[in-house]
Amino acid sequence: MTREIAKAMVAAGRGGRIVNIASNAVRGGLIKGLGAYTSSKGAVLELSRVSAFELAEHQITVNTVLPGAVITPGAINAKGPLSAGPATSRHHSAFKSPAKSALRYCFSHLTRPRPVTNQVLAVDGGFSIS
Repeated sequence: MTREIAKAMVAAGRGGRIVNIASNAVRGGLIKGLGAYTSSKGAVLELSRVSAFELAEHQITVNTVLPGAVITPGAINAKGPLSAGPATSRHHSAFKSPAKSALRYCFSHLTRPRPVTNQVLAVDGGFSIS
């Protein structure tokens, strides 16, 4: 997706913004059984970093959002022990609905000034300090 949208942005010649979504699993507490998942999200971080470098000359910024716990069927039915810390709290900021999270991420990145590129934003209700 990043490659294809970048092609269109370069062709249009007006710059633009790309926001990739990875997971705070790459930074926060470890959970057994997430090796493949976390590795794939780490790859998204590197794709964003290289894309930010390659697209800078076209005034295209590339940033990455790391959501924490988001209420999805997969998260609700997950098995295995949780790490200790704020991320395991069930209070209002620890778990978010996907729709609310998406709106918050988009607003946050779309209102940033153009020079913001190659940044990683954890929106995680404290997961990264667990």
